[in-house]
Amino acid sequence: MYRRKEQQTDMFQDATLFGGVRIDPRNKWVRMSQLVPWEGFEERYAARFANPRTGNPAKPARMAIASLIIKQRYVFSDQDTVDEIRENPYLQYFLGFPAYSYAQPFDPSMMTWFRERVTPEMLAEVNDYIIGRKPHDTKDEDEAPPASGEGTVVEGEKRHEGTLILDATCCPQNIRFPTDVSLLNEGRELLEKMIDTAHEARATDGKKPRTYRDLARRDWLRYAKDRKPTRNKLRKAIRKQLGYIRRDLKHMDAILANHPDV
Repeated sequence: MYRRKEQQTDMFQDATLFGGVRIDPRNKWVRMSQLVPWEGFEERYAARFANPRTGNPAKPARMAIASLIIKQRYVFSDQDTVDEIRENPYLQYFLGFPAYSYAQPFDPSMMTWFRERVTPEMLAEVNDYIIGRKPHDTKDEDEAPPASGEGTVVEGEKRHEGTLILDATCCPQNIRFPTDVSLLNEGRELLEKMIDTAHEARATDGKKPRTYRDLARRDWLRYAKDRKPTRNKLRKAIRKQLGYIRRDLKHMDAILANHPDV
């Protein structure tokens, strides 16, 4: 069974008592809770129930979505997520609790149901609200157009495009660490292609620089095929790839010094 729950009003003065606990309205979880129109997700979440009118009352949509966000933010297990929510009044406010309580908010096994009922599209939309990609109060399409000079792009003026992520708690997951071995391997291969291009353009005075690419690729594959590399293996792989890259960069510096027009 799912019953729609009235959402709390996220309005604060400089300091507010939350069930006897004084919390700061500038806290990130408090501010994030104000950016998401939680009531808009109620119907979509209720539609995920096979029989919304039968069975025990389910947890609210805000509690389910916010719990998954907290779990992803801190990379917690289900049990650790519930324990952290129980101990943190800011997280309880983010979940929509009317007051702080040290009691366990829900059983950790409920996280499995939350993951089943909250779709990736719903989480992505919440993320859009949090990072500012999707404003809370959207204007109607039939609203009058802006006055002259407002909201228009002057001819010749540069238009700025792209997405600015305003909240570091919701970062893209496809960004690799700067010292990732695969990233170093790709950089090495690009340098080798640059050296090949310079050699074909006869910028190496007829003698192709030695890059040890076969040895470098063998070292890379040896690490990539290891399913559980140790810390020492990781450091060794990074050190080797950096050595190959350093050698290739020296070759490119020498080529550009002798042939700046390449």
